Amino acid sequence: MWSKGCPWHLACAVALLALTWQAGYATSEKDGPSTRHFEGHMFNRTGPVSTAELHALRSEARSMVFFAYNNYMKYAFPRDELRPISCQGHDSQGGLALTLVDALDTLLVMGADVELQHAVGWLADNLDLDIDARVHVFELTIRALGGLLSTHILLERDASLVPGYDNSLLRLAEDLGNRLMPAFDTPSGIPLSWVNLRKGVPVRETRVTCTACAGTLLLEFGVLSRLTGNPKYEMYARNAAEQLHGMRSSQTGLLGNTLNVDTRGWVRRDSGIGAGIDSYYEYLLKAYLVFGDEAYLDMFTDVYTSAMAFMRLPGAWAAHGWLADVHMDTGRLARPWMSSLSAFWPGMQALAGQVADGAALHSNWTAVWNTFGGLPELFDVSGTQRHPLQKGYPLRPELMESTYLLHAATGDPAYLAVGRTLQATLAEGNRQRCGYASVADIATGELEDTMESFFLSETAKYLYLLHSNATALPDFFVFSTEGHLLPPLPHPATDPRPNPGAVDLSDVPEACWQLCMPVSAQESREASNELSRAFPLLPLNASDHGLLRHRRCQACKKVTQAMLHVPPPQVEAASTPAGTGQAACPAPPDQGFPGSPQEAATSENEVQEVGSCPAGGVYASNTQVLHQIACQLQVTPAGKFQCRHAEEVTAASPPLEELSSSTVVLQLSALAVEGPRVVLRVVGGGGEVVLLGMGAAFGPSFEDAAECSEDPERGCTVEGHVVDAHPVRACAPLVNMPATRGALVLVDRGECAFADKVMHVQQAGGRAAIVVNTLGAGELMSMGNDNKGTQPAIPAALITKAAGLALRQSLRAGPINASVRMADGAPEQAAPREASKTLDAAAAAAQAGELMQTQIQLLIPPQSQSWLQEQINAHQGDANTLMASLLAEAAAAMQKLGHLHSGAQQPAELAGQHAGSSAQGAAELTQIETCESELGT
Repeated sequence: MWSKGCPWHLACAVALLALTWQAGYATSEKDGPSTRHFEGHMFNRTGPVSTAELHALRSEARSMVFFAYNNYMKYAFPRDELRPISCQGHDSQGGLALTLVDALDTLLVMGADVELQHAVGWLADNLDLDIDARVHVFELTIRALGGLLSTHILLERDASLVPGYDNSLLRLAEDLGNRLMPAFDTPSGIPLSWVNLRKGVPVRETRVTCTACAGTLLLEFGVLSRLTGNPKYEMYARNAAEQLHGMRSSQTGLLGNTLNVDTRGWVRRDSGIGAGIDSYYEYLLKAYLVFGDEAYLDMFTDVYTSAMAFMRLPGAWAAHGWLADVHMDTGRLARPWMSSLSAFWPGMQALAGQVADGAALHSNWTAVWNTFGGLPELFDVSGTQRHPLQKGYPLRPELMESTYLLHAATGDPAYLAVGRTLQATLAEGNRQRCGYASVADIATGELEDTMESFFLSETAKYLYLLHSNATALPDFFVFSTEGHLLPPLPHPATDPRPNPGAVDLSDVPEACWQLCMPVSAQESREASNELSRAFPLLPLNASDHGLLRHRRCQACKKVTQAMLHVPPPQVEAASTPAGTGQAACPAPPDQGFPGSPQEAATSENEVQEVGSCPAGGVYASNTQVLHQIACQLQVTPAGKFQCRHAEEVTAASPPLEELSSSTVVLQLSALAVEGPRVVLRVVGGGGEVVLLGMGAAFGPSFEDAAECSEDPERGCTVEGHVVDAHPVRACAPLVNMPATRGALVLVDRGECAFADKVMHVQQAGGRAAIVVNTLGAGELMSMGNDNKGTQPAIPAALITKAAGLALRQSLRAGPINASVRMADGAPEQAAPREASKTLDAAAAAAQAGELMQTQIQLLIPPQSQSWLQEQINAHQGDANTLMASLLAEAAAAMQKLGHLHSGAQQPAELAGQHAGSSAQGAAELTQIETCESELGT
């Protein structure tokens, strides 16, 4: 089957068709100047980073730190954070000079001895934590407690850094730790998210917390115990982490996102590596690296391998296998959005010796950065659409951290070029009068007046370390999730004993050889001396070097061995009938395409250059290749692709390599997804019923738009009366206002894009749109975007045809009201009533059925790559239009052969998702990426 040829998929062949990710920016002059300047230094935007340029980048990163820090001290101190546009301060965690505390070890790394001495002196004399303020336990732990502890350890090592230092930072850290301890006073021992620094846990405090909030306290509380001699801090934090580990799904080993600390029940059962869960993985690994306790490494290996087994998307849907949010019990896709916080994962992989996987995933993140000029908080798996609400970039550091750690692990200068791009974006786009401003909307570049403390503790620090070429530093210190430096602490039971004998690597996986080579005392001293020249104030202990490398070696060995047991995708044979579970990643080696050689007609060099489909992702078999069409292209005088001849691909079709050079393969595939599901509770018309629906891929989710009731039975819902739209398909402005004002408006599918329907409901004052799938079998499906980037401000859900009919029967019986909330697992059982039997049956059928997200994808045979590139080069000024027309032809060809409903598909709408996706212009074909488009109507 031709879908076997993953290297011919545009996502895999992107390196052959466009600038590679290492380049950072497009070279075309019309996309902007090829150089930029800073204090007399000239920076190229592309090409290798020279030694002189590296020094200049280091100077610029240091200048960025002091510009932000000095303005914070001038305009905001002692408030928590700086507003860089209005030059004012504000408090985010009670007013304890948070930015100053968070930046303490950054000052030390920068060699700012005077500023460091002033900061430590002020904190010792003035900081009083007896504040009547509700603070976030996780945030204050990683920012304030971590900043105090890290700097205390460094000052203890070198008393000359702050003459007369008397452990004041440790006393503050202990005071803060004691004020956070009431959060652990729960039936489970899992901590609450919020406490009052003076009063403890407020009455009626929320009992729900996130996995990362409860499980990311190990380093700071553990170090606090070691420094004070009081074991309670580490004991409580460890208990929370172990309890979470014990709450993993018995089916998949995955954790949910949020939980109730009283019942130990999952509130949200979606599992991922982004917001709400990210740093739990990170801290299990780093707790082992700091403390040497192998129980932490065992727990990390469990959760890491489960994530790699169940979260990786099939290669045909995302190059190099994004890790997506899935349902913790089934492994099915839970939502199509990627969290920018997930960008820490490649760096964590580098720490654990999983460098190849980390490098491949990192290239995805750099491509997204180049597309948007930053990382939106959420974006779709194609990397082309930012979330309609979580669309900003608050200067997060995760991509900088991963870039630095991968460079430290590999020494590959390509990461220096990536860092140059990241730094240029911040220097040119975010610098304001008093600091560096966050981005409110990544698509428009609109800024907001915030600069969180982590800009100094992490974002700018990692850029400085990267451009200092400080590749040895991760072998001396573990960086906390807030970028604070912590040395490895001794653990007699697991620490290595000196062994001057021969090196035996027979039991060491090849991927771990570099980490596991013994380090001599001389090598450790040389590494320490080199770092001391770069960071003169940073106190180093040469023995830490060998100890931390030993622990990283052990982590690499354990994780690598465990990954051998992660099963590859179960891909069915090419002859499998369409719609029965085919997948678009490579088939096993003994399976070929119809009539073709067993081996793909691609050289080893080509495969190595463009990458390959992921080895994991056990639910890849949920991808169904529905139809494939061979399309012979020609370019019209108007500069658009036209499908001159199209025919269905069958087992009797000629081999792929025998197709003409102007032929591409259009593939209609579907992926079974778990959500986003919603539950509709309908009251009126003679009784109460419950429905299951599916949320849209655009606009806010029902979770975003919900209002939360104090009544736990009601939870967070969107509520309103139910009315029909007039016209019923809502492809024109509604004419039945004011009935639609504040209503949940019923709309039929067809004739126009889903987003257009929802916009018309919004303009009529509706609170939400409920779309009835009146086409075909009327099953549940994902509602995709249109070609115009339309982003309604109200949520929408799709329900089945049967459910819509029954709902309208209830509506005819009398007024009805409905509430909609995000679903978690199976829908609630409907209250029995005779009039709702058809409605209940529809809900049950929807619950049992597969929810499918459908996309058209482009596969490019090797012989067609050069022809396609020639056409793109010839139409350089309008490459986006050219590619948009190709997708339009895909839709038209599918429709002509009867694979799409004539009323359900508008070719222009189908093509549009990628037509407007390239922010850099025609030279950046990487912006088109997978050339896929959701069905938008």
